Amino acid sequence: MRPTRQSILTFMGQAEYRPMRIRDLARTLKVRQDAYRDFRHLVVEMVDDGELVELRRKRYGLPGKGGFVTGQVCGHRGGFGFVSVESDDPDVYIAEKAMARALHGDTVMVRVLGRRRGLNPEGEIVKVLERSKEPIIGAFHRRGKNRYVLPDDGRIHQNILIDPQDDAGAAPGQKVVVGDTSWSSNQRYPSGKITDVLGYPDDPDLDILSLIRQYDLPLDFSAPVLAEAEQIPETVPDDMIADRLDLRAHRIFTIDPATARDFDDAVSIELLPDHAYRLGVHIADVSAYVPEGSLIDREANYRGTSVYLVDRVLPMLPHRLTNRICSLNPGVDRLTVSVIMEIKADGEVRSYVIRESIIHSKRRLTYEEAHTLIDTGPDDDPVVRDLRLLQNLSRMLLEKRLVQGGFDFDLPEPVVVLDKNGKPTDIHLSERLDSHRLVEECMLMANQVVARHLAHQDVPAIYRIHPKPTGEKLTNLLTTLIGFGYTLSPADVTHPKKLQQFLASIQGHDDCRIINTLIVRAMQKAQYAVENIGHYGLAFETYTHFTSPIRRYPDLLIHRLLRIYAAGIPATDQLDQMERSLHKVAAISSRREKISEEAERESIKIKQAEFMEDKVGQEFDGVVSGVISAGVFVELTDTLTDGLIPVAAMEDDYYIFDKDRKQLVGKRTRLVLGLGANVRVRLLRADRRLRQIDFALIKADWRKQSAAETREIKKRTPESKNHRNKSKRVPGRRRKRR
Repeated sequence: MRPTRQSILTFMGQAEYRPMRIRDLARTLKVRQDAYRDFRHLVVEMVDDGELVELRRKRYGLPGKGGFVTGQVCGHRGGFGFVSVESDDPDVYIAEKAMARALHGDTVMVRVLGRRRGLNPEGEIVKVLERSKEPIIGAFHRRGKNRYVLPDDGRIHQNILIDPQDDAGAAPGQKVVVGDTSWSSNQRYPSGKITDVLGYPDDPDLDILSLIRQYDLPLDFSAPVLAEAEQIPETVPDDMIADRLDLRAHRIFTIDPATARDFDDAVSIELLPDHAYRLGVHIADVSAYVPEGSLIDREANYRGTSVYLVDRVLPMLPHRLTNRICSLNPGVDRLTVSVIMEIKADGEVRSYVIRESIIHSKRRLTYEEAHTLIDTGPDDDPVVRDLRLLQNLSRMLLEKRLVQGGFDFDLPEPVVVLDKNGKPTDIHLSERLDSHRLVEECMLMANQVVARHLAHQDVPAIYRIHPKPTGEKLTNLLTTLIGFGYTLSPADVTHPKKLQQFLASIQGHDDCRIINTLIVRAMQKAQYAVENIGHYGLAFETYTHFTSPIRRYPDLLIHRLLRIYAAGIPATDQLDQMERSLHKVAAISSRREKISEEAERESIKIKQAEFMEDKVGQEFDGVVSGVISAGVFVELTDTLTDGLIPVAAMEDDYYIFDKDRKQLVGKRTRLVLGLGANVRVRLLRADRRLRQIDFALIKADWRKQSAAETREIKKRTPESKNHRNKSKRVPGRRRKRR
């Protein structure tokens, strides 16, 4: 018998199968002696292809059996890492010795070894399935004959060896881009090739440019894409106006940030005789200028979203479209897709119309201007009257959404002020005005109506979904809340209305912000999908993204689908093809969104660290925002800058990490430092290259651990011999008095 790949997989897939050596496997499958060599080669090939996995003692089995999972590595500065598995299961902890030459971002196969109470499951990496395609950015160094790159990303803690012929002429100290990273079994360190030299660390904008290259963000548009954009007329041709709803005479205006240059949404409102509202949400019709399959369309699909870094915007579409042709600038005709809704006084939509339209914006307002006009604007100004109507409507819509269980996390964000050279001069907290809420509620309503419209037609579409919190994150959240004195059940958290009621009950409490933050962290990530499962955070059964086609590709696609379906529902085979295509777009857009959000956060961290570099030795007030075994994360009150108090620097006691309750407990004093505690810290170090800030603890709101808590933590963290040895006095040394 000469077994095939399929016959081997079928045999190993049986419930009674137990991992075997190749010789035993061959004997069981009755492989002839003269065919054994070919059989052995086949098994090795299947391992290389990821179909089989080599286990301990040279035994072989299927990847999905025996506690094996696959996922992506998330490295840690300490050398260990976590693997995010391809399911709702908790991340698997990987000790440094079990990383098996895997790097941050690699896709790997993990053998799950087990788990301890209150901790993530632990595993070991058995195979690197795919190396990360993301380039590595770092500083080039020479030491003797050795050439290597020290990565900027602390999650990659290995130096990357560079062969002399692959150094691209880089000089020591220069920032470089490394690609083609590999790590063979006979190498102590991974190796790679320098693909680009960025410059010296002090060069202007190099820190952000390095970030852009690290996340492989697209910068400039290609010449063919720009040439295609140049062919689009800036004025609206007459033939594009035909059959559109003409709203140019209506009082329509935009409300955007003061720094915005692309305006993709406008609003209008009327109060009807029966006190209902006629709300118009008018969105730039990008699809009218970007046909499917065009160069611009393919580039937009690849980019997925505009990326808003701290000092620049990397747009999804060329500036000619975003800032001029499609932007709803005041005083010019613009093509739009309008959603005109009649909303009753109780917030219910009694009717709606979705039409291609043309508008002529009457006014451009900033959020600050709109806020001022609402408060102090003249009563005889029609725009002021409209703004106040919009405010009344938005408050009613918000109240209704909160009653249904939707969330309104009002968490300020850091705003970094830069000078003309890109140097941070100030950091302040964002202010959420009534005008922000006004626009948000209008857009939420339009997105919801469009989603319902598509769902009722039972046609393929892309939805914005948000699953309920589940699994490990939910368990950890409930345990952590106990430490704050709040007892919630899983049903209280998974039911949005009950969770909203809890959040409302703690408004004004000192720990309100940190609890809001913890709940946000415990939630799953919203994403794009063809299958609609609802949006947990908004408490909407059906939701999509329609209102930002200039900066999000799914919105552009929704516009295109509305046009297609308005002309008539396609045949079944066409619908099936469209659905397959939408699955791909949803996956790409979700992935690009995740990358852009991470890059945006990292760009802020870079500038926060740069802002703090000349403040070493100064003292700041903050709040404990996170606790790990390595130390305590502190968020500064005035700037929301994050930094770490290393536990090694807390020399007054030996601190035990209580993972369940996210706190450190002094072994001698039984003093507790946990989430939400107010602290005073001194800045020890700020490194923009590593995006790392270290503090020293000066004082804190310590809490004395109760006797019951002491007994509990002793059960969960038994002392080891090593621990006892560490606590012994070293002969010849005196203990410092503090």
